[in-house]
Order: sequence, then C-alpha cells, then structure tokens
Amino acid sequence: MRKIKKLVAVLLAATMMMAMGVTAFAATPTTCKFTKTNGSALKLGMDTKLIESCDLSDDNVATVVFKTYSLLGYKGDIVGVSGDAVVSTGENDDGDFYAVINMNKATTKETGVPVRLTFKFSLGITPPGMSNPMDAMFVCY
Repeated sequence: MRKIKKLVAVLLAATMMMAMGVTAFAATPTTCKFTKTNGSALKLGMDTKLIESCDLSDDNVATVVFKTYSLLGYKGDIVGVSGDAVVSTGENDDGDFYAVINMNKATTKETGVPVRLTFKFSLGITPPGMSNPMDAMFVCY
C-alpha cells in the first residue's frame, strides 16, 4: 500500500510539473516591426533591426525600446517617434530611447499604425537613399 501511495504521489507531482511547464510556454510571441506605408518591408533589415525589445500589454499598448542601427558604416539612433497612436516617448534608465504606442488605433493588426521616425547619425549625415525623418507603419501583434 505504501509503494502505491508513493507511486501515485510521484505521478501526481510529475503531472503537475508538466502542466505548469506547458502553461509557461503557452503565451504567443509578440511580433513587432516597421514597414513602408504601402506595407512592404523596409530596406536593409530596418524593419526589425531598429527594435531592441517590444512588449504588448493586454490592452493592446506596445512599449518599444530602440537600439543603435548600423547602415553602411553609419551608426544611427532613433531620437523621435511621432504620430496619432504614439502615447509617449523618452529614455529608460539604460539611456535607450523608447516609445509607447497605442495599437488600438490600427485599422487592422497587419497594417499597423502610421509613425514618423527621426534619426540622429554619428557622422551627422543621413545615409544615401534614406529619408530623415522617415514615415513608416508600426505593426505589432
């Protein structure tokens, strides 16, 4: 009888651990990127390489932390994000620029919300073929 109780206890503990592990990985990943206003991808990987991290809250508000972007020897940082859906911008404790964007203003989650990105480049010169500021769509779901 004792061996059966131990076996049942071990099986119950294993079942509970597996259930908790599955729950921890059940969350869907957040996909955040920039696209051109017509929906096509930005050049040279700028669609995702500008973003350090992105958290999408339950009320559909995205907090985006940006990183330094290198392009053909130019290093640039985003220093401004504007648009109707932008709630706030600023710098975090690490000195990284961030923006809080309300995704509820998107027509559809695939098209995103229009934003205007302003860059500051280390050489003070905008890379060839790139506009500064740049109009883009921010997509996050």
